[in-house]
Amino acid sequence: MEWLLQHHYIVQYAIIILAGVLYGGIVGLIPCAGPGKAAIMLFAIVNYFDVPDANYLFVLFSIATIVSCAIGDSFAGVLIGVPGGGGAAATMVDGYPLAKQGRASYALSAAITCSTVMGLLYGLLGIIVIPYYENISQYMGVPEIFGLVILAFSLMSTITTNNTFKSLLAIGCGLYIGSIGFDIFDNNRHTFGWEYLEDGVPIVIVAAGLFAIPEFLVLMKLNYHVTKINFDNHNKQTWEGILAVWKHKWLALMGGGIGWIVGILPGTGGGIGDWSAYAATVSLNKNEKIPFGKGNIKGIIGCEGSNNTGKMGGLLPTIMFGIPSGKLYAILMALWMYVGFDVGEFSIMEDTRFINCLLSGYMWGTLISGIVMLVFARHLSKVIYIPAKYWMPPMMITVIWAVISSRHYNTVWEDLFMLSIFSVIGFIMKKYEFSRPCALVAFILFKRIETSMYQLDGIYFSDGKILNNPVWTQHPIMTICVLIAICLIIYGISTSNKNMVYT
Repeated sequence: MEWLLQHHYIVQYAIIILAGVLYGGIVGLIPCAGPGKAAIMLFAIVNYFDVPDANYLFVLFSIATIVSCAIGDSFAGVLIGVPGGGGAAATMVDGYPLAKQGRASYALSAAITCSTVMGLLYGLLGIIVIPYYENISQYMGVPEIFGLVILAFSLMSTITTNNTFKSLLAIGCGLYIGSIGFDIFDNNRHTFGWEYLEDGVPIVIVAAGLFAIPEFLVLMKLNYHVTKINFDNHNKQTWEGILAVWKHKWLALMGGGIGWIVGILPGTGGGIGDWSAYAATVSLNKNEKIPFGKGNIKGIIGCEGSNNTGKMGGLLPTIMFGIPSGKLYAILMALWMYVGFDVGEFSIMEDTRFINCLLSGYMWGTLISGIVMLVFARHLSKVIYIPAKYWMPPMMITVIWAVISSRHYNTVWEDLFMLSIFSVIGFIMKKYEFSRPCALVAFILFKRIETSMYQLDGIYFSDGKILNNPVWTQHPIMTICVLIAICLIIYGISTSNKNMVYT
C-alpha cells in the first residue's frame, strides 16, 4: 500500500490506459465506425478530464483509444464482411471467406496477433527515431515545412482518391473554411458580420459534419447480412492463427515496414499502407494453393502487419512538423491542440512528458488491447451482431454532445446550425466523391500555410523574384517537394478516374 501511495501516478496512468483500451475496443467492434469516429467522439469527454495534469492524461487516453480501435477494427470485417475503418477492408478480403468456412477464430487470432506484435516492434522503431528529432529539425525551416505541406496535398489528391481535380477543389474548400475569422494581423474576414465566426469554425463541427453525421445517416439504412459464425474448436484455431503469424513472420515484417513508411509520408492516411501491404503480399506469393480473396491467411498477415505500424508512422510527421497524414491525425492534432499542446512546434518535442505519454499510451495500449481481444475474442464478437439501429443513435448523440460541449454553452443553437450546414456539405461531398479527408486536412493546415507564406514573402521573396530566387537552391528539400508535387498533380489530373482507390 505504501508503494502505491508513493507511485500513485503509475496507478493513475494504468487506469487511464485501460479506460482508453476499453473505449477504443468497443468503438472498433462496431461496423463502419473505425478510429476516425472514435477520435471525433473524444471531443465529448475531453472537458471531463478535470484533474491535475489532465492534458497529459488525455494524450495517454486518446492514443490508447486509437490503437485499441485499430486492432478491434478487424472483428467486423472478418465476421460480417463490413469493416470498421478503411484499413480493415483489406483484412476483410480474406478474413470474411475464412469466417464463412468456420475458421473465424483462426482469422481473428492471426489478425490480432500480427497487428499487436508488429505495432510493438515498429513502435520501438518510433522510440528510436524520435530522439533524433533535434538533428532532423536543423534542416526543417519555413521553406522546408512549406514544401512538405505542398507535397502532402499532392499526395492526398492523387494517391488517396480517383479524381485529382475534385480533390484539389476539396482542398480549396478546406482552405477557405480555415480562412474564416481573424487573420494573423487581426483583420476580420469571411464572417459575414456574424460574431460567432470571428474565432473561426470549430474543428469538431467540421470533422463531425464532414464525416460522422453523413455516415450515420447512411448507416440508418444499413442492413448487413449476418452469417452464422462457427466458433467450434476456438482454442485450437486461436493457436493455429498465432503460429501462422510466426510461420509467415517475414511477411508480417514486410507489411509492418510498408505501413510504417507509408504512414510517415505526409497526407497518405486512410488505409493506403494496409492496401499497399496486401498488394505486395499478393505479388510476392504467386500460384497459391488457396487463392487470395478465398481465405488465404497470408493476405490477413500481410495487411495486418501494417495496421498499427502505420499509426505510429503517421504520428511522426504530425507531432514533429504539424503535418497530419490523414483525417485521423488531423483530428488527433486538433484534440491535442485543444488541451494546450503546440503540436508541430519545436517546443512540443522538448516536452518529454508529452512524448512519454504518447509513446506509453501507444505501446501499453497496443499490448493490453491485443491480449484482451485475443483472449476474449469469442465473447467480444457478440457485439458485432447488434443491429445498427441500436448502436447508431447513441453514437450520433455522442457526436452531437461533442459539438455542444466543446464550446461555450451559450452558443448551442449556433453550434447546431453550423453542424447542420457542414453535415449537408459532408453528405454532398460523399455523394459526389469529393475527398473529405483533403478538405479536413486543408482546414487544419490553413493557419500554418498562411503563416509560412507570409514568412516566405517577407524573408525570401521580398525582392519580388520567384522562379529565379536563390531560395530554391539554398533549400533543396523545398525544391524537391514542390517538383514532386507538381509532377504528382499533373499525373493525377491526366489519369483521373483510373487510379486505384484505397479509402
